[in-house]
Amino acid sequence: MTLGLPLLDYARSYRAHVALLARHIPVQVCIAAPRLSRALTAALEYHGRWRVEASADPARTDCPILLLPGTVRNEPATPPGWQRVAAERRPTDKEELSVVYRRP
Repeated sequence: MTLGLPLLDYARSYRAHVALLARHIPVQVCIAAPRLSRALTAALEYHGRWRVEASADPARTDCPILLLPGTVRNEPATPPGWQRVAAERRPTDKEELSVVYRRP
């Protein structure tokens, strides 16, 4: 049983997904993240060390980065006043997608 624990941890954890997002998000920056799951929000704060405003309205936030959830088949539209930077899939999920936006 203990031999399979690292594999289970990788499959259930958001650590790999946060590492992919870190390529596009500067360190110690505020992230507006409405509609994200609580698990991903906690992973961004813990693994990424970012301050996440989970209830921030994209039009009213002071955060320079916006992160929206989506799926491979249904990517969210770019909100007004934001520029799409990247879209990263969760490595252990075929559909889950996180789209990174930055203010121009």
